[in-house]
Amino acid sequence: MKRMIPPIFMLLLVVVITLATPIDAQVKVDERQPVEPMTTTTVLSTESLPEMSLEAEPETVGVDDGLLTSPSGLAAEDLHLRHNLIGLEQVFIDAEVKHGIRADFLAAVAALESGWGRYQFRRNNIMGFGQMEFSSTEECIDTVAAYLAKHYLSPDGKYYNGETVEGVCVRYNGSPEWAEVVQQIMEKRCGRDKIRFEWFP
Repeated sequence: MKRMIPPIFMLLLVVVITLATPIDAQVKVDERQPVEPMTTTTVLSTESLPEMSLEAEPETVGVDDGLLTSPSGLAAEDLHLRHNLIGLEQVFIDAEVKHGIRADFLAAVAALESGWGRYQFRRNNIMGFGQMEFSSTEECIDTVAAYLAKHYLSPDGKYYNGETVEGVCVRYNGSPEWAEVVQQIMEKRCGRDKIRFEWFP
């Protein structure tokens, strides 16, 4: 069994070591090197400075706060869609402007639910939206965006569980994996960065 050193001996040891340390080895706080004053030879003219405004400029970049109701700041050319969703970029952007739901989220749902527009269980239903059929994919996007904004993302909506992908997922799909994959697609901006899924060729 090991013998323990009593705490009083440890304290005495620390005091002895501290007192035995030469004063020169201790840090001297009072000794500071003098600082040379800065000199400037260039005179700036206010005429060469750009005009500054104190007014806040409108934000063009999206807010990345995780809320689907925050503007994405994306333009059509920022949505790098694949397969049969190519050409619908502006439709997703227009749906965001009209209904206040992020374009990259809408595009990600369409990508996941329809394999980038290649598989539809009902005519033009690229969003996996129940048993509905649509006259066009544009109508599908607009209808689903309006429905999500009203019933899923509005605090008084009947399926409201928050304004996040996970919140929509609770009643839209119910699978945590669905929310995770939609989020991954959004992070890639629905891009051609080749996110591969087991169920997508």
